[in-house]
Amino acid sequence: MSDRTGGQKDSQSEMPAAAATAFRLSPVIIWLGIVSMMTDISSESVAAILPLYVTGFLGLSTIAFGIIDGINQGASAIVRIAAGWVSDRTGQPKRVAVAGYGLSMVARIGFLFAGGFWTIAGIVTGDRIGKGIRTAPRDALISEAAQPEHLARSFGVHRMLDSVGAATGPLLAFLVLVLIPNGFSTVFIVSLAFSAIGVAVLVLIVPGRRRGPAVAVPPSRPPQRAVRVSSGRSCAGAR
Repeated sequence: MSDRTGGQKDSQSEMPAAAATAFRLSPVIIWLGIVSMMTDISSESVAAILPLYVTGFLGLSTIAFGIIDGINQGASAIVRIAAGWVSDRTGQPKRVAVAGYGLSMVARIGFLFAGGFWTIAGIVTGDRIGKGIRTAPRDALISEAAQPEHLARSFGVHRMLDSVGAATGPLLAFLVLVLIPNGFSTVFIVSLAFSAIGVAVLVLIVPGRRRGPAVAVPPSRPPQRAVRVSSGRSCAGAR
């Protein structure tokens, strides 16, 4: 049989399923992006001035700041897997995420009263543990709200808002210090305000979706063909 298309493949038949489905951004993803943006403004504003605050204002050594910075980098990895397991086990990713964001917000309050190495180290540890707790359940909420065909694009929108917050935080912190010399307490208050806004948006606006446990579906068995069995008498006659 001749090929009526002249050897050219049908472009519509090769169109991927993602292109055939129109992209619709869920409001849940936008709100989660705003939560991450507010939290990143809060955390990055503190992280930007922390070296100056520890060594210049508190008078601690650079070695002490190095230890604090090491805690800042590694503490979240300790609890990240455990938080993801609890989120999957309970089917309540929002509650686990609220616990993580809330812990980071409480740590912001501690900065207002910190005055030594151990206090700062404990506060930073609590903040990073909160980050480790919230990451996996937040991603689970994004996956549930996103279209399966456009999952990467949905995560990209959230990441964009997250990056805006990460860039805004240091700028805001140094703007406060320019206007108010040695205004570290003011930076901590502003950081606490943004963190509280993020937690409020998560609690009041982002819906909590309970995921039921996965149900194992037994594999389908192929239909069995009926076999007609001859009677013993007919078999004997056939011989």
